[in-house]
Parts: sequence; C-alpha cells; structure tokens
Amino acid sequence: MMKKLMTCLLASAAIVAAMPEAFAGNLGVIDAQQILYTSNAGKRLKASLEKAKENGEKKIADMEAKLAKQQEELMRKKSLLTEEKYLEEEATLKKAVRDYRVEAQGIQDSIDRELTIGRKEILDAIREAVNEISADRKFDLVMNNAQLMYHSDSVDITNDVLAKVNARLDKKSK
Repeated sequence: MMKKLMTCLLASAAIVAAMPEAFAGNLGVIDAQQILYTSNAGKRLKASLEKAKENGEKKIADMEAKLAKQQEELMRKKSLLTEEKYLEEEATLKKAVRDYRVEAQGIQDSIDRELTIGRKEILDAIREAVNEISADRKFDLVMNNAQLMYHSDSVDITNDVLAKVNARLDKKSK
C-alpha cells in the first residue's frame, strides 16, 4: 500500500514538474462572441433575423385574428346551423388551426435555419482568420477567452481576427 502511494506521489510530482514545459510556446486568445456579434456580418445577420421575426410575428398575428374571427362567427351561427353543417364548419375551423400551427412552425424553422447558417458562416470565417494569423505569428495555440480565467492583453488577437472576418465576409456579401 505504501509503495503504491509513493509511486502515485512521484508520478504526480513528475507531471507537475513537466507542466511549464508543456505550456511553453506562443499563445493567442480571441473573444469569439465579440467577433460574432460585432462583425459586419454579425450585424447584418441580426438585422435580417429581426426583420424576419417581425414579418413572421405580423403574419402569425394576422392568421390568429382570422382564426379568432372564424371561431367567433361559428359560435354566433351555432344555433342557426344544423348539427351536420355545424360539425362540417367546425372541422373546417380545426383544419385551419392545424394549418396555422404548421405555418407558424415553418416561420420559426426558417428563422432558426437562417440563424444557424449565418452563425456557421461567421464561425468558419473566424476559424480561417485564426488559422492565417496563427501561421503568420507562429502561434502554437489560440483559445477562446470564454475558457480562460485570465490572459494578458498582449496575447489577445480579437481585433486582428475581426478585421480579417470583416474583410472576408464583406467581400463575399457584395
């Protein structure tokens, strides 16, 4: 038992002693969230999503108003209709509600798809920019600052990456 304990302690000491050498090298840090939201493409994506959401909400509100009117009309006519005619109109209303739900889900899916595609395009551009800068400056490692407790400003390359992302995606959007 004592032999195992000593072996573990020696192994731990060896690992700790080797740590400074393991982290030797050039390090860069980026704020990917900042780039995602402040890049020109990020701003365009946000504006596009807001417009799509606004249009979708208007379309959904119009459909809801139409459904409410149909339901109100059906309830008003209920006593005047035969049982068969009432059930027929009620079935028509239920189908319209199902169609509304499908349409509303389609609108949300479209917005989600646009967000996913836009974010992927920006993240791909960030990755390409990081690779270029890393090759130029001979970085061994570039990390997102969200995973770090502290880093010196001297290793932050966020603005350089942002400039490359803007240049790449602005050219692409024209």
